[in-house]
Amino acid sequence: KHADPRAHFAEQIGQLYRPFKEFALAKGSRVLALNQRNMDSKMRESPVPIRGDVYGGDRALQHFDMLLALYRPDVWLSEKLKVTETDKAKASIESQLRQQADNTELHALKTRFGAIGRSRRIVKFEGAYTRFSSMFEPNEPLPEFI
Repeated sequence: KHADPRAHFAEQIGQLYRPFKEFALAKGSRVLALNQRNMDSKMRESPVPIRGDVYGGDRALQHFDMLLALYRPDVWLSEKLKVTETDKAKASIESQLRQQADNTELHALKTRFGAIGRSRRIVKFEGAYTRFSSMFEPNEPLPEFI
């Protein structure tokens, strides 16, 4: 069944995701749906993802039980380096790039049945395999949102 193209985007999301939620409940499984960000983060000083970046806005958020966002500081810093003019600023960005190499931030922007507030964890991006791996120490407790 196709979503009504005349409906607000948030309603289209509801029409599309409802069958996935029903399937997950019926089968006792999880469903992962992908959503893109809007362009608001490009207007901010820091493009770290926030709830308002979800395409479709707050009305779209109501359909999600959990919202996770990935943020790669090294990608943003590399883009920033391209337009930086002073040597001092370039040196600062290059230093940050070395510190952030292969680190990816995993943000829990919404957890309907979990802890309240934003949670952030660092994972390692393994480009050769196009995957992310945990950076938790063996004795460290798992975060609540996972």
